[in-house]
Amino acid sequence: MFELGNFDVSKNRSTATSDEESTVPPKVAEYLPLFNSVMGGLMREVWPNPPNDSSKLPELLIKVLKGEVAAQGGAWPVRVAVGADSLAVMRQQCNEQSELLNAWEAVSIEVMKDGRSREPASFLMETCSLQSMKKFA
Repeated sequence: MFELGNFDVSKNRSTATSDEESTVPPKVAEYLPLFNSVMGGLMREVWPNPPNDSSKLPELLIKVLKGEVAAQGGAWPVRVAVGADSLAVMRQQCNEQSELLNAWEAVSIEVMKDGRSREPASFLMETCSLQSMKKFA
C-alpha cells in the first residue's frame, strides 16, 4: 500500500474545481465540527503549497511496483511512504502507536489465561515480523 503525501493535483485535473466544491461535508451533524477543523487546516496549511511534485509520482510508483527500487536491507514495508510529509506523518504515527501500546498494555493482557507466559510463540513473531514478510510474498 502506498501512503501518499500531498501533491498539487489541481493542475492535472481535466475539470478544475475549487476546494469548496471538492469537499463534501458529512451527513452526520456531530461530525461537522471535526470536518470543518480538518478541512480548514488542510485548506490553510497544506493545499496551497503541497511539498511533493506530482509529475515525479508515476515513475516512482512504477519503479517500486516493478521491484526496480528498494530500501536498504531489501525488506518491503506494509505501507510505503511517498513524500516527505507522508514519511513524517507515518513516523509520528508509529511512535504514537508504540506509546499507546505501552499505555494500554494492562488492558491488552487482561484476557490472558492465568499462569500463562506472556512470551508469544516464536512462529507467530517470525511470520508477523514486518522485516520477514517478504519471505512469504
